[in-house]
Amino acid sequence: MILHTVNKEAALSGILKLIADEDALLFLEDGVYCLLNRAAKHPTDRVYALHSDVEARGLTTRIDSGIELVSHNEFVRLCCEARSVSSWF
Repeated sequence: MILHTVNKEAALSGILKLIADEDALLFLEDGVYCLLNRAAKHPTDRVYALHSDVEARGLTTRIDSGIELVSHNEFVRLCCEARSVSSWF
């Protein structure tokens, strides 16, 4: 599994074709704004968002309930479980 981290909205469109079913997608920083588009189809079922970034931007009640909000500790766990981590800016 590759953990793909997205920290800007503009980064998402360019990477969707690179994400495999078994990969995970984590939104952080301003990348959490991507989650406001409920019609967007993510290429994996493993979609996460950093809870503190969602909360800081007032988006907690505005994102899909299928997105798993993770703490910083859980973010580290995801990184450790992944074969590699790709950061997209």
